Amino acid sequence: MPASRDLWQPGDLLADGDRWMVAADRILGDAWGLLAPVRPATEGGWEVAAPPGTRFPLTRVTVDELQPLEFPQGGVNVHGYLCLLRYDLPDDRPGASFAIGADPGLLSKQPLAAGWTGGGADGAGPAEIDVVLRALWRQYGPALANRLVDRPPAAALHLARQARAPGEPLLFVFASCQYPAGMMDRQDANRSQAALAAYLAARERPPERVLLVGDQVYTDATYGLLDPIRMDDRYRLPYEHLLAPDGPLAELPQSLRLRMRMTPDDHEIVDNWEPWGPGITGERHKRGMAAYWRYQRARNAPLPQVWITEAEPAAGWHLFMADSRSTREFRNEDRLAQATLLGQAQTLALEDWLRAAPAGDLKIVTTAAMLLPRVRIDRDEPLALDNWQGYPASFQRMLAFLCDHRLENLVFLAGDAHLGCSADVRVRNLRTGAETRFGSHHAPALYAPYPFANETQWNLSLRDRFRFAWTASDGQPADYECTVEASVLGDQRTGCGLLEARRDGGGWKLAVSFLADQEMRTPFSAAM
Repeated sequence: MPASRDLWQPGDLLADGDRWMVAADRILGDAWGLLAPVRPATEGGWEVAAPPGTRFPLTRVTVDELQPLEFPQGGVNVHGYLCLLRYDLPDDRPGASFAIGADPGLLSKQPLAAGWTGGGADGAGPAEIDVVLRALWRQYGPALANRLVDRPPAAALHLARQARAPGEPLLFVFASCQYPAGMMDRQDANRSQAALAAYLAARERPPERVLLVGDQVYTDATYGLLDPIRMDDRYRLPYEHLLAPDGPLAELPQSLRLRMRMTPDDHEIVDNWEPWGPGITGERHKRGMAAYWRYQRARNAPLPQVWITEAEPAAGWHLFMADSRSTREFRNEDRLAQATLLGQAQTLALEDWLRAAPAGDLKIVTTAAMLLPRVRIDRDEPLALDNWQGYPASFQRMLAFLCDHRLENLVFLAGDAHLGCSADVRVRNLRTGAETRFGSHHAPALYAPYPFANETQWNLSLRDRFRFAWTASDGQPADYECTVEASVLGDQRTGCGLLEARRDGGGWKLAVSFLADQEMRTPFSAAM
């Protein structure tokens, strides 16, 4: 049997309910994993927060299935927990396999310090883990602190709810469209997350949620010119780049992932994906959604529905993250009047959710596609549009439903178009006089280097008034009038959206800001 050597690397955790999940690096093979309790070391960096005789059990972690890691017992003065993966590699493994930024001190068949035990699946002790921590500190420096977590996700959220002061404003981050870095632009590609990390670090409390509403990866980053041909590479490599130690998400504390909620858009599958026949989705849809469930939802198998609902009734907010991509229906000239953007089941689920939410509570609906304002180009050619306008049955039904039910304290958040925009929307039923008002806000791209792919303010109807006919909730036909007053952040800006909500009597006072290019701009503020 060939001798083996141990390669230790920090693992990338994904939150799933009350568990932290991890998978091994496909390049390196299966591994052994643990959550190591750590505290600041006197000479800088980190050390194991446990007595010398402690033995930490290791969990087998494979490349093909996410595995939960348990928090170990026996920690003392623990500051946080660091996920470590140990790869037992044979000596005859080609050296090129290690070209992933590993510190040379982490890869050796010689003892690295007194007390080093090496090899074996029986566990790891403080002495050997301390050696690993010193080497990781040399490699990553202060950025290693971003990888610490302090407790199971559900417990951390519960403690945060208890610590919320009465009347404290709620913050929701919303963002989309993280184009991958090339050879020369990694700092640019990661700048939005770095700015968000700095902004959140200056706050006393983390946001309620970080809502990523699509295009977290681009499986077709070169629009077919140089994209991977093999399906497993196309739907794996973009996520490995996203989650890499020098990737965008590494700029944010890993503990923030317990607050992240993600829904897909087209680039998780392919540009402007939609069914190409009734009930026909294709292999790219299958592969893209399988990768979405694994890397964005920490699921080895999909759930029955993609959309996400969540609520904190004590704080007064309710969230419905709709999937406006993977469940949309096939459309052509014959089916345009019936085809839905959200699919029949999700449409009904959203309407039931809106009816059930308390009138005085804040209701947040997210879709990748922007609801309003409307675009000018191809306005009269819905089949050429990829947004809500392209599905008139869904677009008009939603506006009529909101109006007829006089829904209050409602806000729509979106991504996809690479342009920060805020709209104040009013819809009125001209027959019954029913009326509603809500906000529709669109995040700029996290990173969008190609201008041809970006929406422009000149294509948006920022001052708009239009009418449409629909069957009202009482079953009678009615005409509706929709008025839109919108403003934009400006073309060619990248960043994320910030929704701050504070109770104001029986309603809510909302302010939407855009954290763009490390600047803060607040184009929208309203009482609801």
